[in-house]
Amino acid sequence: SSSADASTGDGATAYLGQEIIIASSQNGNLTAYEAMPGDDISFFTSETVDLTPCSECGQLFVNPYAVDYSDEAIIYYPAGATLLRANLKGEGWEELSGISLPGGYGYSALAVSTTPASRLYTAAYSQSDAPKLYRIDGATTATAATGEISIPDAEAGAYVLDIGVNPADADELLVTL
Repeated sequence: SSSADASTGDGATAYLGQEIIIASSQNGNLTAYEAMPGDDISFFTSETVDLTPCSECGQLFVNPYAVDYSDEAIIYYPAGATLLRANLKGEGWEELSGISLPGGYGYSALAVSTTPASRLYTAAYSQSDAPKLYRIDGATTATAATGEISIPDAEAGAYVLDIGVNPADADELLVTL
């Protein structure tokens, strides 16, 4: 068997889809590869596309991103307290200005549901307040959050590292603090 490095720098996370592969590295850098048919390591092209929407715009060292399972051309990306959405079919990155965090908060995690499709969950952290969790239905076109979800007994300063969404029921979540 063989292997290949599909990222640059210190790798962070990866998405392996039907048509695209995305690898992230430090400071929110995103690199995309077009998937190719095949059953070995050459299943991606050597041509890469830099998807990073901006440099030095508040990303975390290991910055989360999420690909929409219903349309993997849609990517969600936080930059500090700003949420961005890209449509890789030519529309590029857009700021979701109708979705805003309270002062002192920044995004820490994202997750997308499969059933129902395109429900995005975002988590936000604060050094001095309890973390917040938001739900955005129809996230491929939404311009506002559907609602805030409380995290029972979450302490001030707690950091949401990950959100797990039940693939059969997107109302069921597992949040890692």
